[in-house]
Amino acid sequence: MRRRLHPVVLLAAVGLTLITARLGWWQLDRAAEKQALERQRLEQAAQPVLAGDDLPRSVDAAQPLVQRRARLQGRWQADAKVALENRPRAGRVGFYIVTPLQLDAGSAVLVQRGWIPRDLQDRTRLAPFDTPAARVTVQGRIAPRVPRLYELGEAG
Repeated sequence: MRRRLHPVVLLAAVGLTLITARLGWWQLDRAAEKQALERQRLEQAAQPVLAGDDLPRSVDAAQPLVQRRARLQGRWQADAKVALENRPRAGRVGFYIVTPLQLDAGSAVLVQRGWIPRDLQDRTRLAPFDTPAARVTVQGRIAPRVPRLYELGEAG
């Protein structure tokens, strides 16, 4: 005697197959996005290094230059530094340090200087890091903004 599949089981199997196929297409789309970003990074890296006078003055103007290398000279405005907290790295929580660099031409640019770990005893205490008062040369890549985090509720 032949057994028939129950219609609910058949529908569930077809539904799961369709969901799995859609998730596979989504993963392929994400891979294509990441490959496009890597191509953009490599193309920008091949361009000449920008100096302070060549920098864009708005986020919209910076968009075509994202990931382009830049070399800037100026002085840190240490009193205006910002520590962006809850930034994970290698399984640890810490801070991104962002400091304005006063360029020789008079304008300023925000520079993400790096990451420091959070003090486990006092979450508001920052580990010491060097901020020279003398004129410095900084090399890096252009980014229109600091990477965003997932946030619950309204951003502060």
